[in-house]
Amino acid sequence: PLSTRSSLGCGGGTGQHRKADDLEVHLGVSYDDLIFGWHAPVRLQRVELWPDGSLRMSAFQLTVDVLPGMRPGMMLVYENAGDDEAGCLPGDLRVVLMEEPHPFFAWPGPGTDDLETQVTIPLAAALLGGEIGQVACPGQRVVALEVGEDHVLRDGAVIRVKG
Repeated sequence: PLSTRSSLGCGGGTGQHRKADDLEVHLGVSYDDLIFGWHAPVRLQRVELWPDGSLRMSAFQLTVDVLPGMRPGMMLVYENAGDDEAGCLPGDLRVVLMEEPHPFFAWPGPGTDDLETQVTIPLAAALLGGEIGQVACPGQRVVALEVGEDHVLRDGAVIRVKG
């Protein structure tokens, strides 16, 4: 899913060095895309200056490279690929990575490599220990969740699983 934001008017500078305003595109990416990387063409629209001096919307295709380990909120900048405007250099295209909702996991925020999820466990497992289920992490890695026999879980307890 893409969403865009743009405004008309040279963004700053003087004379030949003035640039049109940047075009910002929000690109939805999955956890798998962020963890393992993603390389694909994306169709976009921008304002283009035609030889007759008119401004028209035009479609174009851009190959976006999401590198492994990128995070939601990171921005990819493509210089001079944004909107045109008469008397200005083209603005930049800024692609902001937005996380798509995942059915089980959430990213707690910037500065962390953690993923969080909530699971409901049977009372017997909370009191007596044992395997409480398996969770398929992004990338299809399956993690077994276990509670030690010497550990009683209370409501809201947090279990950290490495990996």
